[in-house]
Amino acid sequence: MNTKEREIHDLVSLASAYHILMAIAYLIGAAAIVVYAMLPILSSGSSDLAQRLFPPVVGTLLSLLLVGLYAATGSGLLKLSNTARMGAVFLALLGIVGGLFAQAGVFAVGIGSLAPNWGAVVGLGLGSLATYALTAGVDLIILRFLIKDPVREVFYAYSAPVMAEAWRDNGRQVATRKKAQRSKATAEVAKN
Repeated sequence: MNTKEREIHDLVSLASAYHILMAIAYLIGAAAIVVYAMLPILSSGSSDLAQRLFPPVVGTLLSLLLVGLYAATGSGLLKLSNTARMGAVFLALLGIVGGLFAQAGVFAVGIGSLAPNWGAVVGLGLGSLATYALTAGVDLIILRFLIKDPVREVFYAYSAPVMAEAWRDNGRQVATRKKAQRSKATAEVAKN
């Protein structure tokens, strides 16, 4: 393993750690939804329980889905699975685009619920923007890293060595192999 491959392995390990950290963050978020949103509704004993429980239940289920996706991607990246690399690219794009929608939601909820207290609105907005900037920045770095040719080559080499050879030399070896197989098949037919 050369120095460049070692460097790529180290950076992939960092990307994997980020995905596992995000899985833990979403797990904490799901637990917070249960404790701070669902339990108070359940203890209130209101008549419209189903309507009031629907948003927290959906939020919890989505958080748990993201826990699974981030955890599977993080562990797959450690194994240099190309499927995990593509999953990380998808999650990075989802994080960037989904974060924009989350910012719009924070803005709408913040203005609606904290309107008289403009200091709280500004504080909530700045905190939310800072969090989005941090996660979107890391997602952009990971996205840019995982789509580079040397990184793709390392993933292809570990997940499918034959595909790595074909990718490296633009299919010349695959064509040579197919030609040899055809020659062998033709020779066997001629023998019979």
